[in-house]
Amino acid sequence: MIQTVIKRDGSKEPFDSAKMYRSIMSAAKESGLMDIQAKNIADQVSVAVLQVINKKEEITTEGLRKEVFKELDRVAPKAADAWKVYEHLRTTNR
Repeated sequence: MIQTVIKRDGSKEPFDSAKMYRSIMSAAKESGLMDIQAKNIADQVSVAVLQVINKKEEITTEGLRKEVFKELDRVAPKAADAWKVYEHLRTTNR
């Protein structure tokens, strides 16, 4: 079961499924979906991602993002586009 996220700098922090869920919700809302639609997408994507990553004890932030994006792109391509924009802005503003 997933326990730890390995950050880019090599540090580790406990995996927080609520943090992942909030990120997915934000992307879904940013894509223009109504709250209930965003919640449904976040629920669906979170469950699918957890099924994949719970086979491991650790995952890198990059690996986690990749899994979220892959599932989000499958379920809600507009939300995946919003996720890409967020990720781009977050990584270029460092």
